[in-house]
Amino acid sequence: KLSMNDYEEWDPVKKVKLGAALIRLLLDHTTFSKPVKHGRSEPEPAFQYSRIRTGEKKFHGYVSVHPDLMNIAVNEEFSMSSTLISPSKLNTRVQPMVVPPNEWTDVNTGGYETIKVPFMRTRHCKTQKDSIHRADLSKVMEGLNVLGNIPW
Repeated sequence: KLSMNDYEEWDPVKKVKLGAALIRLLLDHTTFSKPVKHGRSEPEPAFQYSRIRTGEKKFHGYVSVHPDLMNIAVNEEFSMSSTLISPSKLNTRVQPMVVPPNEWTDVNTGGYETIKVPFMRTRHCKTQKDSIHRADLSKVMEGLNVLGNIPW
């Protein structure tokens, strides 16, 4: 079973090269079409790369989002009535993993490698939290571990 700790750290040069390649892919392949009366407009680049002079021979590059897309993000906040993006596609915090999750061994240990997730959402209810810590959840954790090892 592989985990995030099984991979060696990349040197900074490789990280920068990968980042630059990912930014290039973002710039070259992401577009958006404004909603218009009858359908959508022609696709336009969603992001733009620009450079600004910060010294005599020094420039800083930055990526900016298309102003209309930014306006939609700020004003509509990708709500249920969003004209552009389905809200169901926005929650990417806990999506399927590329490596199996850690096994659940207790209510504070298990699941995602890099995000600490609770065993059960308790909505800040002390009674629920106390009950979880007292209960024998070994069979439930065993079931979650089996489900966590099923590939996507």
